[in-house]
Amino acid sequence: MRSPTLFEDVVKVILTTNTRWKQTMNMVSNLVNGLGESIETNHQPEFKTFPTPERVLEAGELYLKEHVRVGHRSTYIINAATKALDPVFDLESYTSPESDITKLKEIKGIGPYAFNTLSMILGKYDLLPIDSEYKAHVIKKYFNGEPLISKSLKVCTINGEVINSLHIGMMFTRQQPLLTSPYRLLEEGAS
Repeated sequence: MRSPTLFEDVVKVILTTNTRWKQTMNMVSNLVNGLGESIETNHQPEFKTFPTPERVLEAGELYLKEHVRVGHRSTYIINAATKALDPVFDLESYTSPESDITKLKEIKGIGPYAFNTLSMILGKYDLLPIDSEYKAHVIKKYFNGEPLISKSLKVCTINGEVINSLHIGMMFTRQQPLLTSPYRLLEEGAS
């Protein structure tokens, strides 16, 4: 589900990295309650908006660490807010279907998982966001719970892209397989 702005999506995805879901929810709640603007309604409790990049920069990194309790993510959120306000970077332009979203990787804290998650949010479904919870599920269901080490992963190519068997297991967990063409297994280390 998309947020009203890509900035909000980016920050929320950053807040999902290297943490548990409950902590993500707490960080988002602290951010909105601390920096969001109140919306007039007849309901209680009070509703607030997600903070703007300007408001995040105004509050600063120390506020994010001490009051929102985002830890090391504070640097990433400040960087995302700076990029969101940079007319050359033009963060919101990446919501266009024809945009080259690989530029999102220039935002600090956007690694493979976060980039793949943002890709899916933006309607590009060719990459899988793999977090630790889903990885544990696939290992339990498809690899008999045995821990995987890189040497035990089979390397494959699908549509010319090199992937490993963990990704293949994940692809087959969907109702309709993501594979649209045959793939071939490669020997370990082959290209």
